[in-house]
Amino acid sequence: MKLNVRNCPREREVKFTIRSSKLAKETALALGASIVGRSHQMDRYLMNPCRKTNLAREALRLRHEGTDHRLTYKGPRRRSAVTDRPEIECTIGDPLSMEEILTRLGFRKLVDVRKVRNIYELQNFRICIDVVQDLGSFSEIEYCREGRKLTRKITTRMTRLARELGAVGPRISRSYPEMLLEKEKRSLRSGEARNASLLGST
Repeated sequence: MKLNVRNCPREREVKFTIRSSKLAKETALALGASIVGRSHQMDRYLMNPCRKTNLAREALRLRHEGTDHRLTYKGPRRRSAVTDRPEIECTIGDPLSMEEILTRLGFRKLVDVRKVRNIYELQNFRICIDVVQDLGSFSEIEYCREGRKLTRKITTRMTRLARELGAVGPRISRSYPEMLLEKEKRSLRSGEARNASLLGST
């Protein structure tokens, strides 16, 4: 049976850098949001041995969140005012065996993302306030009405809500693993440039 990705559940969200996670949490409560969870998450993104890595096209993630472990596939991002992509997820009872199976199939670790996440709900929106190791603080506003078409009014409301929570700068279309990998590349280039400068001065 062939899976039709078009009919899968979709992740539909906007992401912004925020000034302060503490202020964002206080603002979310002041707006009437209800806190529904707080957790430490460790997300391991894996490289497919048969395809060129492009996290904007697809991603495979192992998430460890306390005693909860999940495997998630994310499909291609649509070009739109929000991050909109298919997402398929399942719970894993034995995460070590699952990772061993994937390793034996040729999958390899691409990058780990560690964060503290506070989750709030406000009407049809899920608000995630994240503090991501080596990246900083962010807010993600997700629209949770599955099957409901995203209108301009809804996407505007998502962005306005993010701004109320202290969003700064433009909307971020990249995922956390993409941002971490880009940071690693910049650091590597900077180190190479410093080494080249030292060699040139000798």
